[in-house]
Amino acid sequence: MIPNDYYNTYGYWSYADKYLSGQYVGFLNDYYIISDIYDNITGNKDLYVDTNSDRNNVFVLSNNMLYLQSRASTLAPELIKSHINEQAQLLSNEYIVLNSIGFGEAQTLDMNLLTDISLKANGQAKNAANQQDIISFFQEMSKNISSQYPILSNGYVKFSLPDNVAIASSATKIQKSGDSYIMYLNDLPFNPDPPTSGLTYNIPLVFSAEGEYTINFEVTYNGGDYKVNKSVKVNVKDVPLESINFSSSVLNIKVGDKVKLNDPETSLISFKPSNALNQLIHSIESNDSEIIRLTSENGIWTAEGVSQGYAIVTANALDKAKNFQAAIMIYVGANDTSSKIQSDNYKW
Repeated sequence: MIPNDYYNTYGYWSYADKYLSGQYVGFLNDYYIISDIYDNITGNKDLYVDTNSDRNNVFVLSNNMLYLQSRASTLAPELIKSHINEQAQLLSNEYIVLNSIGFGEAQTLDMNLLTDISLKANGQAKNAANQQDIISFFQEMSKNISSQYPILSNGYVKFSLPDNVAIASSATKIQKSGDSYIMYLNDLPFNPDPPTSGLTYNIPLVFSAEGEYTINFEVTYNGGDYKVNKSVKVNVKDVPLESINFSSSVLNIKVGDKVKLNDPETSLISFKPSNALNQLIHSIESNDSEIIRLTSENGIWTAEGVSQGYAIVTANALDKAKNFQAAIMIYVGANDTSSKIQSDNYKW
């Protein structure tokens, strides 16, 4: 009920009790007191979901009366996702392609949801980190639509992975969508004399057990107008791991620096032999977290210089129940923007 209506109906003390106990909610631009009236709602109704600031409230509007169905409920985000998926399916049923853009930093967005609904309607989901990215996306779509010659656009390859197979940490352009993986493909402009060699895309995979694996790929372009299915068999032989090593025994960084320790691009950790089947780092430890802080995301371990001093960082890999270790000493110095620090501030 609107606060004034509740006050006039139930009086000051009931109103004050509701207010002090937090029995009120915001809806659109107004606040409402939660009354003790329960109704069974029949007929047409409108459902409103409010997830702003993690409020997660669900409202029902029926016969010009507003009801609170649930408050601070985990149901609220799921209702929104369900509605979004329903709308995406409606677009797909009408053969309308849905392209989604998530604006902002990728880690703050639900890019998996955008990918799922875009695929449902045979489109793509892209992350726009800034305004220029959005402009570029729309320019690309406009160019494809207005092209004099046909263009294969909105392309992607979709595949699932069997047990003991994972995406390599270096594969930053591959996204997860439900039980499948998606990699978007470049647009293909009209070419009257196409190359006979075809197109090549690399999908780096990591196999953790020997055997024969079958992976099915589905390539889609132009909202599903063009589809190609391909199965690939991969035979994996077990090559036992013998050792792991850091590329050097000492690493110098500064306070605030972050270094990826097992990123294949930095190659700080190597495996012997180089074709060993198991090339996964199980864990990395620091003997002093006040000097070196370690974090892990998607299997990539990052060392951050917290304060001046040194710490011993040890990497662990498991293969057939045998543990392999490699250690590196990381020295942390003052960063360039800090003032000169006396040596007694170092932790040794």
